Amino acid sequence: PKVFWYLARGSAVVAYFLLWFSMVFGVTVTNKMAAKWPGLARTNGLHQYVSILGLSFGLFHGLILLGDQYMGFSLWQIFVPFAITTYHPFLTGLGQLGFYAWLVIVVSFYLRKKIGIKVWRGIHFASYFTYLAVLFHALLGGTDTGLPWMQWIYWISGGLLLFFTV
Repeated sequence: PKVFWYLARGSAVVAYFLLWFSMVFGVTVTNKMAAKWPGLARTNGLHQYVSILGLSFGLFHGLILLGDQYMGFSLWQIFVPFAITTYHPFLTGLGQLGFYAWLVIVVSFYLRKKIGIKVWRGIHFASYFTYLAVLFHALLGGTDTGLPWMQWIYWISGGLLLFFTV
């Protein structure tokens, strides 16, 4: 019976890493670091692929919780931000908002020519909100946050993203 809980926790960590990698790839394309290696086109392709894969793990993270009988979440609660009132309502809602922002960003990959570069860039700046929302969702509401290795993951990944951004 705990398999759903373990899958939710594991998929959350994987989704977080994929979001982080997507952010790093996006930042290195923006600041032209990727031009030296492995190349802008390859990095942009990785950026898109990792974004979609991470979004899929984020969706899995939410949906697999439907099988967890202890929490007893409904489909409505999984998809509607702040509908969960029994487990860290604000932090869960923040994670859900981060997921939806991530979804909009991924869809914007395919609408770039239709919406224009300025709108597309504006949407992509929301990736920082997405990352921070997911980070706070995990850091303050995650069940593994108290573990030292998870703390190191959050601090090192956040610090590296800040470094690449600056």
